[in-house]
Formats: sequence, structure tokens, C-alpha cells
Amino acid sequence: MRVYKGDLGLASLGMGAPVVIVDGYFLSGNLLAPALHQRGTEVVHLKSSEEFPEGVGSSFRPNDYHSHLVHEGRYSTTLNNVRRHNPAAVIAGAESGVILADRISEDLGLITNGTRQSQERRDKRAMGLRLSNLGLRDLSQTAVKTEKEAIQWVKKHGKWPIAVKPPTGSGTINVRISSSLDDVLEAFHAIINKRNDLLLINDVVVLEEYILGTEYAFNAVSSYGRHFVTDIWRYERHEARGAATIYDHDTLIPFTDPVVAFLLPYALQCLDALGIKHGPSHLEIKVHDTKPTIVEGAARLCGAGLPRVAALATNRNAVELTLDAYLNPKRFETLEQGYQMLSHAMVIFLQGKGIGTVSHQCLPLLNCFAAFHAANIRDEGSQTRLTIDGDTVLGIVELLHDDPQTIKLMCKSIRFWEKWGLFENVG
Repeated sequence: MRVYKGDLGLASLGMGAPVVIVDGYFLSGNLLAPALHQRGTEVVHLKSSEEFPEGVGSSFRPNDYHSHLVHEGRYSTTLNNVRRHNPAAVIAGAESGVILADRISEDLGLITNGTRQSQERRDKRAMGLRLSNLGLRDLSQTAVKTEKEAIQWVKKHGKWPIAVKPPTGSGTINVRISSSLDDVLEAFHAIINKRNDLLLINDVVVLEEYILGTEYAFNAVSSYGRHFVTDIWRYERHEARGAATIYDHDTLIPFTDPVVAFLLPYALQCLDALGIKHGPSHLEIKVHDTKPTIVEGAARLCGAGLPRVAALATNRNAVELTLDAYLNPKRFETLEQGYQMLSHAMVIFLQGKGIGTVSHQCLPLLNCFAAFHAANIRDEGSQTRLTIDGDTVLGIVELLHDDPQTIKLMCKSIRFWEKWGLFENVG
């Protein structure tokens, strides 16, 4: 739970052309508008559909925007409405806004990744095929429409476990790691022809070889095809019955870590393959059998508020660089690759244990720890359930400290409090 700025008197800003943010949602997408305010830039919000994607909640702050537009389905109308603002840039704030932002920015002749590879940056099927064809991904994958097709592929593949996922989505929502045919079919029926968290109907289900290994979030900002790393995080996950692996905590790693030199050339190749030339990107890469394998990628800021934490812990700010990629690309002419650590950082995902309500009784205890920086926790009294994906975590705790052992100690304390129900009332 955070306190945010209210009405900022945005009508008086008016310095230069405005910037349009498409779907400025969640803990990262909502960082763009305040950063633009600091530059004296008016911000227009474009909602990519009439409904909000699942889980947006209070992360969307309407007072952060000078004016609001809604895409109601007719593209020509939306394009004309945006054109009237004569924007300097159109930027996607969340995964749901990527394709519309690509299309509008291209049609207005603005800095853009364009539409030619939009689907390969968004659709897991198209992305996997593109990367496999270029020799950058060696994972068996298919997309099926029927139970029969699913059974045939599983028998032909002949290996376990298998990841079952919707063709588009975010936050591991509706992703399951299956170890039997019955698990696969149960997951298939939970996905096919259902609406996903991005408000799209799942016309197929993606079945994919699941590999073990350490997973990393590789975040960068690009300008005219030159990619600059802003932060790299090591994921720690654990298994959850009937779901995907669940985020436990993310740890920021130094750019000098030996694994970075191993990942960097591969990650840059993946960005090129997906046609990411401008703006932010987020890749999830596993190291399996001593080789890197991309799991997924996106042309947007990394989620869970990690850009905000990384900006405090390093000399790189992904949000500011994102804005520079569209508004001040000359900055990249002298920018050096990589980042320097100013402190260690960890983001902890609070786990729900069952049906209950959120409790804030631990908030005073958090403030007693030197490593504590901030917490985003669901409203007190709101309903909880067993955490099975990014949408069902109770909240996020951000830790910053010069000593990594101090951070690890606080992480253990938080898990102890969690075990004894101090973040939720279950009964």
C-alpha cells in the first residue's frame, strides 16, 4: 500500500508536444507518467480496450494524465483522436498496450518498433517459432485447438514436465507445469476459448517443453537498434500444485557477475530477432545444460516495479532511458553498456496460503529493518486465496542495503512472519 500524488494540475504543464501512454497500468507502467511530469511534459492516456485488464486495480492513477482516450474497437477513430494531440511519442505502458502502440506510432511516423513483428513480440507461438528458426531457441513447442491434438503432441514429445499456457498473457496467469496427461488436459480445458488477463480469447493452447535451470530477467532499453542493459535479476521460484512455478523473490545481480558476460551476447541476439529497435524490453532467460534459452520476451518495462528498485540500486534508470529513447535519442550516442551497483536489492513476493483476508499487522515490523525500503500490499481486509500466479500474490516487499547478508536475513524474517499468518487471516 503506497500513497501517491493526487491531481497535479496537469492542465498547466503544456511544455512541448504531449506523450501518449497506452495502458499505463501495474507497478511499472504507472511509472512513466510521473517521470514525464518531471520533464514538464503533458501525458495523454489511451486505454486499449473499454475494459481494464485483470488485476489493474488501483495501479491505474487517472489523475496522472492530462486527458484520456479509449480505443472502442474502430482503429481509424482512435488514430484520429490520438493524431489531434500531435504527440511526440506513443509508448506502451503494459503488455496489453504493445500492439496498439506499435500500430499508432508507425502510422503517425513516430519512433517505433513497427508492426511487422508485433505478433512475434506478443504471441508466445509466433515468438517461439521466430527464435527457433534463427537457432536461438531449442524447445519443443506447439499450439493446439483440440484435446485430440494435445494428446497427440504429448505422446509424440514423450518427455515431462510440460508447460501449458495461453498464447498471450502475463504474470504466469493460467500457466501450468504438468507432469501427466491428465494434468495437461485439465490445464488445456482451463485455457481454451477462455478470456485471458489481457482480455483476449485463447483460440489455442500452447504446449511447450519445460526445462529446469536458473532463470534471469534481462532488462534493457534500445535506441535505433542499439541495446543497453539496465538491470538483470535472478529469479527464485517454487512449485505450486496445479499452477506454474511461483515467484519467491528476485535478486539484482551485478553487471560484473560472470553469468552476465555469458548471457549478454545471447540476449542481444534475441532482441534483434524480435525486432526490438526502440524502447524498453524484458527477456526471461534460463541457463540449462550450460546454455542460455529464452523462455519469453516483451517490448515493455519489466513488471513488479523492478525498474523503480533498480533505479535506486544502480546508476541506470530504465524509465528515464525509455523516455529518452523516444524523446532524446542523442543520449544513447555516448551511453556505455551496463550498470554499476550502488546497493544490493531484492524484491519479495508475499504468498497467500488460502481463503482469508489481508492483514497489515506486520507493517510496523517491516520498518524496524534497515534493509526495508517499501511495500506494496493489498488493502487490509481484502480477500486472499492460495497464491498460484502473479495475480494472486498478497503483495511485494522491496529491500535495499549495502550488505547482501542483511537483505537475506530480512527475507528469512518475512517468510517466518508469513508462515505464522502475520500477512493474512486465514480461517
